[in-house]
Amino acid sequence: MGFIAPEPGDAELQQAFDSITRERAAAFIVTADPFFDSRRDRIVAFAAEYRLPTIYQFREFATAGGLMTYGISITEGYHQAGVYVGRILKGAKPAELPPFTNRSNSSWSSTSKPRGSLELKSPRT
Repeated sequence: MGFIAPEPGDAELQQAFDSITRERAAAFIVTADPFFDSRRDRIVAFAAEYRLPTIYQFREFATAGGLMTYGISITEGYHQAGVYVGRILKGAKPAELPPFTNRSNSSWSSTSKPRGSLELKSPRT
């Protein structure tokens, strides 16, 4: 017998936001998950509304007004997947293709104008 966890929805996301504000979190980390990706604007708006410094997994969150990201571009990942599919459709055997990796393209991204005013100060180095 197995257990199937229910798909998280907007109610669960709101519960997480309520918990974060109730606990007075000093910062926020958003990991890679299709659920979070599909609610990018809502999550970025929440972080801005509560002035939470937030780091995201994908560059597209910084483009949407998030503070900073470390990771790949979702768009680049889809592009690379398309290249692989094209090679297979042209006759390449999947087992003979090099491993699919996007780690070499990981990078820091930030926006100079995040939504909201965080008033963050960088330490002197």
